[in-house]
Formats: sequence, structure tokens, C-alpha cells
Amino acid sequence: IPPTISNFTATNPQFQDVEVSFDSDKQLGEKSGDIDVAISGVESASLKEGDFTETGTGPYTYTATYDGNTDGEYTATLNSAKDPDGNDGASSQSDTITVDTVAPTISNVTLQNDGSDNLDLSFDSSETLSSLSITVDGPNTTDVYSFNLSDFTESGGTYTLSTIQSYNDGVGTYTAIVDSAVDSSGN
Repeated sequence: IPPTISNFTATNPQFQDVEVSFDSDKQLGEKSGDIDVAISGVESASLKEGDFTETGTGPYTYTATYDGNTDGEYTATLNSAKDPDGNDGASSQSDTITVDTVAPTISNVTLQNDGSDNLDLSFDSSETLSSLSITVDGPNTTDVYSFNLSDFTESGGTYTLSTIQSYNDGVGTYTAIVDSAVDSSGN
């Protein structure tokens, strides 16, 4: 009876690494070829039984980390998961992840008057954002206005303030500050 393999996952724990993990209802063998996971995509590699650590006692959890060097899409495919008797539970289980370690670039931050004495605030981002924090300092108050992602609309990489906010901190210079701009990978 071959082992039953479940919870096959590929994750990005840090940097450009790819961590592969899966469960087996039976303990897997330690001979050459008993465990074989192919890494493909922007880089190619193979993880073997010696790369995996085993925890648990049924199910057994097997975990290995591939030290990647490139951002992009990685696919991990289980080619072999044999018990000590040679019964193979692998059926090409696979998982794909995208590794992104590059922070978005923010440019063209523009704060103007919309003609009705309201803030006209926009900026460009090299990536789609998942989180945003912007403050505007007024002539009389620091951080007089605070905005987050829900206050903006996005079109073609340009984010534009969609809420109405009047200039009401006195006459003088107002300064917009992008405090944080985070992409979906947490950069």
C-alpha cells in the first residue's frame, strides 16, 4: 500500500527561498530516490530525501527549503514519495508560488488645489499596492490629514485621491508624505 500524501505546499518563508512541505500517513524511506521534488520556473533544482526534515509520527510532515536567487514564479512538483518498501505515493502533486522581493517604486507625488480649495493628491506606483499610508502636513499642524488605500482610486499605476478634503489648516504650504506603500508580497 503506497503512502497517502496530503497538504503539499510551496511557500516563500523569506528572501527568494522556496519551502516545500507535505504530509504522509506512512514514514518515507531514506534511500536515494525515495523523496524527489522538482523545482521549476525561474530556476530549476531537485530536492531529495537528504534535503527534507521529518517531524510527527503519522502523519509525518516532510519539509525542505530551496535557496532561490531570483524573483519570479516557482513550481514544486512531487515526483517520488516512497515508503521503505518502495511503494510510491507521489502523483505529481504540485504547488506554484510567486516570489517578489522588490519594493514598489513611488514617483510623481503631486499635491495641488483642485480649483475648489480641496486637496488634489496623486502619485504613481510601479506595482499594485495592498496597503498605503499618506499624511499631509499643513502650515499649522503636523499630520493634519491621514489617508489610506481606500481613499484612492487606481488607474494604470496612478493613484488619485478619491475623497474630498478641503485645505483647512490655514494659509501656507501643505506637504504630502507617502509614509508606507506596500505590495501584495509585503515589500
